[in-house]
Amino acid sequence: MHTLLEIMLANRTPDGGGTLDSSEHGLLDRALYEAYRKVGISKEPQTHTRPAPLMRDLYEVLEKGDCGPDPTGLKQRLRRYVKGSLAGLFDGATNVSLDRMIVTFDLYDLSTELRPIGLFLVSNFVWTQSFQSSIPRQLIVDEAATLMDYKSGAVFLEDLVRRARKYYLGVTVISQHPRIFQDSAIPANCATHVLMRQDATSVDLVEGMFKLSTREVQLLRRLPVGEALLLTSEKRLHVRFEASEVEHLLATTDRREITSWSRQHAGSVSYDLLRELNLLQEESRSELLITAPSTQESAGVVPGEDAEEAPLPYPQLPFPTPRDSFALFSGERGE
Repeated sequence: MHTLLEIMLANRTPDGGGTLDSSEHGLLDRALYEAYRKVGISKEPQTHTRPAPLMRDLYEVLEKGDCGPDPTGLKQRLRRYVKGSLAGLFDGATNVSLDRMIVTFDLYDLSTELRPIGLFLVSNFVWTQSFQSSIPRQLIVDEAATLMDYKSGAVFLEDLVRRARKYYLGVTVISQHPRIFQDSAIPANCATHVLMRQDATSVDLVEGMFKLSTREVQLLRRLPVGEALLLTSEKRLHVRFEASEVEHLLATTDRREITSWSRQHAGSVSYDLLRELNLLQEESRSELLITAPSTQESAGVVPGEDAEEAPLPYPQLPFPTPRDSFALFSGERGE
C-alpha cells in the first residue's frame, strides 16, 4: 500500500518520479491505520473479512486531521484521485470480478499520470496471485521505464524479478531505454538477454553493461528488424524471430502494415476475428513482446531501429519480437 501511495503522491523530479519523506510516510501510516479502524478492521483475524476502506476514506482522515497536521499537503495531492481530475479509478469500490478464469486489464486509455499506477497495480495483482498459488504463470511487463521512473516502483520490480521463480512465476521485462537497467539488479537476475539493434546513443552503454566484444557491438549496430543478439549462460547467438502473419499483426505497431493487411484480407476469418477483438483499429493497441521462457525464467528489455535485412546465419525461433526493442529473460541467478 505504501508503494502505491508513493507512486501516486510523490512529487515529480527532473529525473522522474520522486519519493515521500519519512514524515509523510509516518503520517500516511497513521492515517491508514485510522481508516481501517473506522471500518472495524484491526489486527484481530476475525475482522479481516470486513470490507476494506476506500481511498476516499483515507482522504477524509487526512482532511479532518485525525492523525495530526499535514504540512506538505498530502491530502491535496490525494484529492485529485478521489474528487478531482484523476478520480474514476479510485473514488469507489472495485467493480471487477477478479476470481474469473481469465482477467484482462487494459491500460490503453489511462492517462500518462495514471499509467504507472495501473502498471503497478496489475503487476502487484499477478505477483500476489502467484505468491498464493502453485499454478505456473508468465508476467510480461512492457514499457518498464514507466514504473522504473519511480524509486519505489523500481524496487518493487527488482524484487519481483529476483523472487518470482520461487513462486512459479516467469517475468519478462521490456523497455526501449537501456539506461534504466544501468544501476538495476534486474540484468544480474536474468538468465537470458535479447539485444536488438542499438543506435549510437545507446550502444556504448549496452556494450559496457553486457561486456560485448567489438564484433558483437558491430552486429548490434546493423541488425535488421526481427534479428537480435541472444545472450544465455555462456552462449551468444545471432538469432532471428519468426512470427506467423497473425502473430505479427498482434505485435506490430506500424499502422501502415495494419492498414495494408486490413485492405487485402477484409472479410477473411482472421480479419473478422481481429476486428472482433478490437485489434484492427486506427491505432495499434499492441506493444508487447511474445516470448517463450520457462516458468522458472524472468526477463528485461532495450531498443533499436529499422534497417535493411541482410543474409546472415541464424537459428529460427518460434516467437515474434517488436520492432525497435531489446529483451532479457531471467531467473537462473539471484537468491
